[in-house]
Amino acid sequence: MSGPFLINIEDIGKVLFRTDRRCKRISIRIEPIKGVRVSYPLQTSFDEALTFLISRKKWVLTNLELAANRVEKRYTIFDENTIFKARTFSLKIGAHNSNLITVELNNGYLKVCYPKGSSVKADSFQNAVRLGIEEALRIEAKRLLPGRVHYLSKKNGIRYNRLFIKKMKTRWGSCSQRDNINLNIHMMRLPDHLVDYVLLHELCHIIHKNHGTGFKVLLNRLTHGRAPLYEEEIKQYSTTIY
Repeated sequence: MSGPFLINIEDIGKVLFRTDRRCKRISIRIEPIKGVRVSYPLQTSFDEALTFLISRKKWVLTNLELAANRVEKRYTIFDENTIFKARTFSLKIGAHNSNLITVELNNGYLKVCYPKGSSVKADSFQNAVRLGIEEALRIEAKRLLPGRVHYLSKKNGIRYNRLFIKKMKTRWGSCSQRDNINLNIHMMRLPDHLVDYVLLHELCHIIHKNHGTGFKVLLNRLTHGRAPLYEEEIKQYSTTIY
């Protein structure tokens, strides 16, 4: 059995098993939301991987609980008292008489309403709020980032190929081997100087495809010596936490 496939394990729940040619040994990963994942070398049998997982069940259960606690603390529970402001809109939550959840972006407000009498903490409503915020951030990003990238590109004499703006799970941006720049919609939650830092970071990758000395020297020059400070400051922000 080579996988990937899901197996329901008693006490643990669904576990994704898959072979990975890069693996040198069996490994277990516990990811928030996604759950337990077991990767194992091509020459290792599924039975060996399963036996290994069972032998580590106590460790898995302990870390599943820790992961669940991190997720619980990680995400904001949105309600009428939540303050969330982006560059061009503010979040406004309220109850209404409709049986439907509604999301509307208009006149500087992202208005999300839930049926009167239902719980504001319901997953369906919380998901609607997050999706609404992400779509509003996407609209903002597509309106504001291209012009800023073009300006910094022209100012510093670094030409890129194409620009893509999308939701990214773990990175603020990336640069491909073809000199395409990808930017995260959640950059709209960063202050202006950190937005420029991310853009300059990716532009520097047009010239240096790694984080070696040449890259660091160039980025530090373009940020007027502030790159190390910005690198530390941006760690205070997350691509997934509101």
